[in-house]
Amino acid sequence: MAWIDVIPEADATGDLRAAYDAIARQRGKLSNILSVGVWGRGRAGA
Repeated sequence: MAWIDVIPEADATGDLRAAYDAIARQRGKLSNILSVGVWGRGRAGA
């Protein structure tokens, strides 16, 4: 079974932070379904 490690809004930096912020401005919050994950690598940059 695949596992996707989601990068929480509080941990996001750079382009991902900008994308999260844009979604939150447009929709009022960042829903879990719109959070970005890293599949099969653990944490981003790991």
